[in-house]
Amino acid sequence: MKGRYDEPKNDKAPDLDDLNDYNRTLYRDEVSGLIERFNSALKPGEPKLYAPHIKFNRAIGKWAGQKYHAQTGEPLDDRAYEEHMKEYMPSAEDKKLLLDIIHNEKKWIAEKTGARDPLSTIGEVRKSAINL
Repeated sequence: MKGRYDEPKNDKAPDLDDLNDYNRTLYRDEVSGLIERFNSALKPGEPKLYAPHIKFNRAIGKWAGQKYHAQTGEPLDDRAYEEHMKEYMPSAEDKKLLLDIIHNEKKWIAEKTGARDPLSTIGEVRKSAINL
């Protein structure tokens, strides 16, 4: 069953052929708003972050396989798109560096303290669930 995330407050009839793209747009709009909040904390003159245009680098949906600029959404020809991808997407060296950081720096994510392991109680009888 599929639906629109904003179904309770959306008065328009749903376009069943466009639900995924519609929800993807809602998600991108939400992320863009969060990024704008972050940007408001930047000092004047610092480069602002942005969410890529909804048409950029799509593998599914109505813009799948088409070539668009990441920031403006303008269509690009094959050559311009290749150059653009080199600038905007991580290179093989970038990916290798990230993997090296993940594998070599064991403490790059702090361990949880005081949290109960939910898997440790899987086999216990749930007395409260059967009113005993």
